[in-house]
Amino acid sequence: MDSNYFCVTWSNAQNLVPKDSSPSIDLSNNSLRQIVKISIGGEKFRIKISNKHGNDSLEIKSISLAKSHSQGSGQIELSSIKKLTFNNNEFISIPKGELIYTDPFDYNLPLCSEVAISIFFGKVPSDITGHIYSITNSFIEKGNKINEEKFSDEYKVPHWYFISNIEIVSHTPIKGVVCFGDSITDGRFSSIDKQERWPDFLFKKLQDVKIDIAINNQGLSGTSLSTAGMERYEDDVLKQNGAKYIIILYGINDITKLNKNENDIIEVYKKVIRKAHEANMLIYGGTLTPFKGYRLYTEEKNVIRNKVNEWIRNSKKIMDGFDEIIDFDLVLRDGNDINKVNDNYNSGDCVHLNSLGYERMKDAFSDLTIFSNYSFNFEKK
Repeated sequence: MDSNYFCVTWSNAQNLVPKDSSPSIDLSNNSLRQIVKISIGGEKFRIKISNKHGNDSLEIKSISLAKSHSQGSGQIELSSIKKLTFNNNEFISIPKGELIYTDPFDYNLPLCSEVAISIFFGKVPSDITGHIYSITNSFIEKGNKINEEKFSDEYKVPHWYFISNIEIVSHTPIKGVVCFGDSITDGRFSSIDKQERWPDFLFKKLQDVKIDIAINNQGLSGTSLSTAGMERYEDDVLKQNGAKYIIILYGINDITKLNKNENDIIEVYKKVIRKAHEANMLIYGGTLTPFKGYRLYTEEKNVIRNKVNEWIRNSKKIMDGFDEIIDFDLVLRDGNDINKVNDNYNSGDCVHLNSLGYERMKDAFSDLTIFSNYSFNFEKK
């Protein structure tokens, strides 16, 4: 049997879904249709389903993949439906705390394809694993409706549940990038159903110059690097199949919410850098973006941010420093006050961006050869 390479072409960071972000109706014995947009395309794939934070087993009675008809709708192209299996079985019970892959399946998807994953559930745990800031609508129908052309808006929710990633299965290696961070990487306050997070704009920029690298987004809103970031770093970043580059933009919540100083944050950076290099991965450091005017802003906290950014900008010269620097701060700052976000990019809270701001972040990647001038060792799975 030929060996395969696996590379994540879409992903989302997951945690325990708060009760106020749970599905609008019980998912047990009902159907859920979720829309995602892959980066790199291929001809064979597999999907990972997660019950990592569940308090009981998760039953899937049937699951299918189809091409989405249009963004923001629960409609699919009927002729494109592909039934998926687990170990050649349609039904699977995933124990609490476990993740499982579908069987690899043949399916021709060009890059940037928008697909719908439809699941008919059996028993569903009360503690749900998911991603609450999907900024993408999902659709629920009562009963087994996964082969229906269109789901209604009656039980529409802007969250993802249980789906963890989509991987390309190929006979040749594909390189991937993991974008690791908090709500700014998560795309908080970007336009819903538009896929306008900064990693989405980076992928478009790479495609414009024919650099075929998969992008997967492991931004998780509300988290800090020194706590949740470190706890999930191995699973969410280092273990992502095919990933050879890491772009980290993490630390504002450490400063504003945990009152960490620059030395605390720099020491954590050094740890993640060492771990990346031990995993044969390159790691690029993103400067922390301006936040003057934010409700948690103080002059003292901004001094810490600037000291952290100074270290990042000079870290290529030192041991345990970043391999490249992505200066997000520089492209987002206001011309009249460098400690605040330019008004054109401000979502309104002075820390998160609007879609124009996330698009502007791609301009921090001025030298795209950082994604093509390195070679790596690949292991077959």
